[in-house]
Amino acid sequence: MIVLGHISYPSLAFIISAKLFGIEYSMSHLLLLMLSSVLPDMDFFFHTIVRKGKYDSSFQHRKWFTHWPIFYSPLLVLLYFYPSMALFVACLGIYSHLALDTLFCDDGIMVFYPFSKKFYNFFGGKF
Repeated sequence: MIVLGHISYPSLAFIISAKLFGIEYSMSHLLLLMLSSVLPDMDFFFHTIVRKGKYDSSFQHRKWFTHWPIFYSPLLVLLYFYPSMALFVACLGIYSHLALDTLFCDDGIMVFYPFSKKFYNFFGGKF
């Protein structure tokens, strides 16, 4: 999925649900949501820097730890014990990115990585 898709879907869903449920938010919360929704794709940029700008078509950035849901589970624990709007929005952005990759990307992601190396996708091109 392209970056614009990772930013727009969670942002629209958050704005609509905030209006429906009367949740107060600020532009900084919306900006944090947008930044955290592209955070898991930072591995792609790291790979590009390591390869000195040369794109490797065999590189599969969804195998890296930034696309493992368990990697971000400490954020959920923190959110449970110290609830805040900023942390909620960051978790929403990250996990919506992972959900969108699971639903619509060709390969999907390894949802249960430490326990299984199987890629899960539901509506992507490869099955």
